[in-house]
Amino acid sequence: MSPSDPFQELAFFQRRMQRLLEESLRGRRGPSPREQTLESPAWAPRVNIFERDEEVLIFVELPGVSSPEEVDLEFQEGLLSVSGVHREPDLGEGTERVLVEGGFGPFRRLISLPESADPGSITAKMKSGVLEIRAAKRKPRRLEITEFEN
Repeated sequence: MSPSDPFQELAFFQRRMQRLLEESLRGRRGPSPREQTLESPAWAPRVNIFERDEEVLIFVELPGVSSPEEVDLEFQEGLLSVSGVHREPDLGEGTERVLVEGGFGPFRRLISLPESADPGSITAKMKSGVLEIRAAKRKPRRLEITEFEN
């Protein structure tokens, strides 16, 4: 991060605040020193989460990501991790950047799923630069009393 670029610095702090918020919602202190990497993600994709009676819908905006090999999706300890690398297009020699608003480089988003979401039902598909993730909601289970003593 260059100290002379206030927008890059602001983006860094925005990612840091997002991570702190996600971790506080789960009651976590944050990654252990082993989990931390030397490089912070270059950008973070936008995420939209919706809930229906029967499912949770998550949409992750990944413009320019064109194959499943470019995205890793993992679920662990109630957190859904979406990570990968968004590569800058190779436009050949002699091409000069005039304005670049899109993010390029490594990315990672941690998404806290509602407790009602069933991790075993998570499915994902990519369509038009948007990763669509679905998780069915668990239905309350009626428990039967098998033994009763007086």
